[in-house]
Amino acid sequence: MPKIIFFISSIVSALWLVSGCATPKNTIDYTNFKKHEPRSILVLMPTSMANNVTAGPAVLATSITPLTESGYYVFSPSMVYDTFKYNGVTDAQEIQNIPLAKIYEVFGADAVLYINISEYASKYAVLSSYFTVAVNARLVDAQSGDLLWQGGLKTDYSQSSGNSLLEMLVSSLVAKIVSELSDQGYEAAKVHNFNLYNPGARIDPILYGPYHPKHQEQFK
Repeated sequence: MPKIIFFISSIVSALWLVSGCATPKNTIDYTNFKKHEPRSILVLMPTSMANNVTAGPAVLATSITPLTESGYYVFSPSMVYDTFKYNGVTDAQEIQNIPLAKIYEVFGADAVLYINISEYASKYAVLSSYFTVAVNARLVDAQSGDLLWQGGLKTDYSQSSGNSLLEMLVSSLVAKIVSELSDQGYEAAKVHNFNLYNPGARIDPILYGPYHPKHQEQFK
């Protein structure tokens, strides 16, 4: 029996663990999304409930690529942040409290993405270690304020791959050291945001944008 348990554990530890809070079927109403058909998205600095100062920058930075690959023009986060900073606003909550009308006046974005991080931390067990990222996001039309999309996801990211009990213990220890010496959370955030925003990774995604070949297929 112990050999079976260790065998199962080694298989589990070799996987990249991704668990989502999305429901089994599509529950998103895309009426407003299809009505406004946003072409550009401005991603605001995420607010965070996590006790980790790198959470906001990591989640923000890794949100850009999946949205761009989905067919949207995404505003440069550094340019956006510098604009707010120049006007004396640097706190994420203060940035998210800025009226949509003012954001549209300054940037001219079609839609604004609001992100809140509920979890961003390493977790350790005797035979395994992983990094958890949990995010809730909502996309809003910049002119009307209409909700276009909202979604949430929790990702448990692991790269351990030990087979024997000793290898599993060593793998867990190495993963812990790596996490403490580097930002493993950034890699976890990349996997998480791909699964949160990419239309090919979930059943209720942000729809393909106008710069993606599959954009028109959504309206058939």
